[in-house]
Amino acid sequence: MPADPQALIEAGLAYLRGLDPEAAADVERRPDDPRPSIVVAGRAPDAVAALLSGAADVTIHPAPVGPGAARLEAAVHRLEDTAGLVFVTDTDTDTPPTEPETILLIEATKYVRFALFVTTNPGREHRGWLHTHAPRYKDSPWYEVPPQTAELRQAVADVAAITRLHRHADTLRGIRSACIRIDDELGDAILATGAAGPAAVDPADRERSRLATSDWPGTLATEAERARSIATEQLHQHMVSLRDQPIDDLALTLANLAHRFNRSTEFRSGRVVEQVIPSVLDPRASFRLARPINARLRAALTGRPRRAEGDLVVMSPAATRIVRTRPSIDLTVPGINLHPAPGAAADATLAEAGDVLAEEIGRWYAGLRDALTAALAEAVELRTAQLDAHAADIRSFASLADPERGDHRAARTAAREALRDRIRRLDSAILEVRPTTAPDRRGGVAGGQ
Repeated sequence: MPADPQALIEAGLAYLRGLDPEAAADVERRPDDPRPSIVVAGRAPDAVAALLSGAADVTIHPAPVGPGAARLEAAVHRLEDTAGLVFVTDTDTDTPPTEPETILLIEATKYVRFALFVTTNPGREHRGWLHTHAPRYKDSPWYEVPPQTAELRQAVADVAAITRLHRHADTLRGIRSACIRIDDELGDAILATGAAGPAAVDPADRERSRLATSDWPGTLATEAERARSIATEQLHQHMVSLRDQPIDDLALTLANLAHRFNRSTEFRSGRVVEQVIPSVLDPRASFRLARPINARLRAALTGRPRRAEGDLVVMSPAATRIVRTRPSIDLTVPGINLHPAPGAAADATLAEAGDVLAEEIGRWYAGLRDALTAALAEAVELRTAQLDAHAADIRSFASLADPERGDHRAARTAAREALRDRIRRLDSAILEVRPTTAPDRRGGVAGGQ
């Protein structure tokens, strides 16, 4: 019988609460994911989207490309967070796929794991075009509608279910990661019971000295300014390119502009963290200190004064992202939306939007620099205290007789083995929960892609 993911998560959290209640609370604090979404694209996507309306706990987004660069860009943006793609490949004529349709399919291969293909006229699917431009999807299932509408709806529900299982697996990985941090701390505790002599504290003293002499504030100032400068220049270049394009849909153009801005801010902010953290903390220390650093950053970045909303700018909780960086640090990056006033002139509105976004770039990177300064200063203090406590532990055990030291070592080793047994069980739970299959054309499952 398949494992109950929620029961596995609750068991893991209960165990973690017994070891570290704050770590368990941190896992539980992760924001709930919205309902899985499915993008319907290709030819006449609205009609197929209507057929899928109400499919099991999933949001359906038609993404017609239509004429104009703005519509294609908006359709590509839809692909970034979707659970799956339903692509309609044929029309009532033998007209070959258009360039926007081809671009959209190619872009889908970068973001979307599961693709389902639909034909309404068998024999006009353009399968050769599909295999040429999207070989990743060469084994994806095909459905003829309306005859196989029920099977297609079931496949969409299967994709949504697979997405939810991936999310459950990610939560279990969060619990496992917290246990690994505790395991690392127990490793230091065991090491202290076996060390002897003054040289045993040398590694801790060397790391302490490196923390005291690191010029991480200078690195942070340099990286934050570099990110601000690059973001400002890229914004300027994009605004110049927009002035050279006909604006058929101002609202859509502004929505695309805001989307680009939000994604750029997320990427550049993550790069700042990835450049600065290693200048002060080694990978092991940054892993162990990730929770307090994340808590400090979350409080600073979500508590900073928000930009006043106006006719053009709306702060958007829906666009706010958690950016997970390689040193295990999470950044909460607020998102914005841009909306034109009724009857607004395109040129004037775009000029205003450019000015607003340039100002927001300056505000954001100054705030990020300040937040990281506070978080890393606290992290250095915490790490220094950890190193001092470890050195004191070593000195304390060095004064004990071998049998007594051995008893302490055995007790700590037993605690670590019990923890590692739980980690192995979490590994098995993740394998049980994490799906390795994709929908097949009968609405069941076939081998993963």
